[in-house]
Amino acid sequence: MNAGKKWTKEEEAYLLQELKNNISMEQIAGTHGRTVKGIRLRIEDLAYQMYLAKTPVSEIMTRTKLTKEQLKQAFQRIQTQPPNKTTEVVLELTEIREELAELQEEMQQLKGLLIEINKKISVPVPVPSSVRPLGRVPHQT
Repeated sequence: MNAGKKWTKEEEAYLLQELKNNISMEQIAGTHGRTVKGIRLRIEDLAYQMYLAKTPVSEIMTRTKLTKEQLKQAFQRIQTQPPNKTTEVVLELTEIREELAELQEEMQQLKGLLIEINKKISVPVPVPSSVRPLGRVPHQT
């Protein structure tokens, strides 16, 4: 029995796949060696993590098979619990992802500017024929 054992990312992914395949909660619990209540709580936690990652509610509902009311109740339950390390890490990851997205956007803008500058530098500048090439200027007497 895995009750109380830490969930792995692979096990969570498999759980979501089982939900997608409409496997019953009892079968899922048996496969994972956990209680039905443990499976339900993990699904709610995954839904909340998706919500924090700005996943659309409709997608969360599809992936977790939870109704809007079930999501609301789960989120209220989770939000009233004292924060644990997982919640703190998820919140920190969410902030990092947002900062990374902003940095990627800024990098794309800078890349565009560099391309424009390079185009301007690479274009040969026409030199009027009256201008002599640099070099030694003949000495006039």
